[in-house]
Amino acid sequence: MSSTAPDPRPDLDPTAVDRAPRETGADTAPAEGAAPLQRGVFVAFEGGDGAGKSTQVRLLADRLTDAGHAVLTTREPGGTPVGERLRDLVLEHGDAVVDARTEALIFAAARAAHVEQVIRPTLAAGRTVITDRFVDSSIAYQGAGRGLGTDDVAGINAWATGGLQPDVTVLLDVDPAAGRDRRAGRAPEDRMESEPDAFHTVIRQTFLHRAAADPDRYLVLDATAPVTAIAEHVADAVLRLVAGPLPVLPSADEGTVEVTVTGRDAELVDLPEPGDGLGDQPGTESGDAPAAGRDRESGPVAADR
Repeated sequence: MSSTAPDPRPDLDPTAVDRAPRETGADTAPAEGAAPLQRGVFVAFEGGDGAGKSTQVRLLADRLTDAGHAVLTTREPGGTPVGERLRDLVLEHGDAVVDARTEALIFAAARAAHVEQVIRPTLAAGRTVITDRFVDSSIAYQGAGRGLGTDDVAGINAWATGGLQPDVTVLLDVDPAAGRDRRAGRAPEDRMESEPDAFHTVIRQTFLHRAAADPDRYLVLDATAPVTAIAEHVADAVLRLVAGPLPVLPSADEGTVEVTVTGRDAELVDLPEPGDGLGDQPGTESGDAPAAGRDRESGPVAADR
């Protein structure tokens, strides 16, 4: 895979990988006098640890780039210099005690920088943004898992992001025990991954409840389905969004508290079972998402948070 030239913009940290369309000479900027460029599509991948999010981020970026779309892939926490520093602080095991409220505020602070410095400007420029985790993770992990309250954590993050929401959130649903098995052999588990299965069960149910409360914005897929089947379903949904039209982005001062989630469970989309001739094994977590500022081909890889 060919790499793109470094982005000259000083405010866009290389923790996000920005890729131009594959077509030679493709230009996403509107010609002089042309109609304003449609904003980019915002895609978030969510799910438990070991669900395979980083693999699907990469595959979707490849598919969209092949189709001629400019794509930026990024991750949370991270995506900016301050975000990557906060990522290390909140995820790594160490001597510092990070209590639940502090943890929630660190994630929100990293997200505020990510949205203001990377996500909003990229969307406004007409490029698709694909992020590995967004607000739903904070609501699930800190709001439900840490017991801080989903409404309170949602409100903090609505303010931090100015009310920005993904156009589609792809939820890769995985049983906590299966997720732990799929993480075996990877780098040592971080603070979140090392929590017991009971914690991760709460996380899973919170994701599913949120998806059920807003089915038009979520695509729920079985993370153990074949990788190619998941990727095709995701690409089809996102390509329909890319075709537009899209609603106007909320301004940065429009953050609002989200509604309470329902107690329903989301319905998974039916995908082919392994061995149905798709030429792929069940989805595995490869950790292929771009790490801080590195090209996918040559740089260190990021763990799937």
